[in-house]
Amino acid sequence: NLILKGLSVDEVNTLIETKRKQWSLGGVSA
Repeated sequence: NLILKGLSVDEVNTLIETKRKQWSLGGVSA
């Protein structure tokens, strides 16, 4: 994963996991 605009890898991974969970709840496969 790339580090974007000062975000640490952990922060980016957390955002990605949050998005994936939201998509899963919305019925969209990630």
